[in-house]
Amino acid sequence: MDSEVRAGKALKTAIEAEKKSLKNYLEFGLKTDDPSGKNMFLRLASDELEHLNILQRQSQSLQESGDWLKIEIEPSDVEMIVPRLGEKDVKIRGTSGQDQVTALHAALALEKRAHDFYAGQAKLTDDRKAREMYLRLAEMEAAHYELIQAEIDAIGNTGFWLGLREFSLEIE
Repeated sequence: MDSEVRAGKALKTAIEAEKKSLKNYLEFGLKTDDPSGKNMFLRLASDELEHLNILQRQSQSLQESGDWLKIEIEPSDVEMIVPRLGEKDVKIRGTSGQDQVTALHAALALEKRAHDFYAGQAKLTDDRKAREMYLRLAEMEAAHYELIQAEIDAIGNTGFWLGLREFSLEIE
């Protein structure tokens, strides 16, 4: 398959996936009673909208000039929050029950698929700008995944927050 055709198909797939994620996160946010959970879904929706805009600009550039744009993607609110969560200075706690957990597991699956898709596209392209964009989007999706997993852990009272033990009954 011609690399331009493959790139166009990949961008079209990514655009549709971002639209679906955006819609899902807005719906999850509307259905979540817990304010912190609602805010988390809205942050994720905001990031997905930014991803959608980036991908649409790339698609337009490829159609018009055949060239990939060099796009600098600034760290998102989610990426800036995730590292601090391990320090326990910001926590998102959900308490609205099984519906929220179901939504979080669905969100986790969306982020995993998005990460894997972008990482895979980065390996397939020969274009440096395309590879950088895909790798950056994969990083953002990985941060989303970590945030959602932290929320699931918090709701489940597993004693872990971003893979770090929150409490222990052991004497240290």
